[in-house]
Amino acid sequence: MRTAGVLRQARYGHPAAQQEAVQDQSAGPLALGWSRRMLRPEFRGPDQYVGLEVEVPDDAPVYDRLAGWFGRDPGWTPGGS
Repeated sequence: MRTAGVLRQARYGHPAAQQEAVQDQSAGPLALGWSRRMLRPEFRGPDQYVGLEVEVPDDAPVYDRLAGWFGRDPGWTPGGS
């Protein structure tokens, strides 16, 4: 599964199963730390799988910071609502 799908499920749950999201608060910091070490700049950008980093406050929840790091707006909601 691509990063966007993982982040969407972490935030909103799995729509096909009508499941609520369950965020493992111990996994978020590990994923963020690992990805900051591994994601190289040449893999970011409009034509890449990972967008440019979206700025998120340092004190934001870890999954919001993770979404921003992967180039996703943590304030986005399905259907624009």
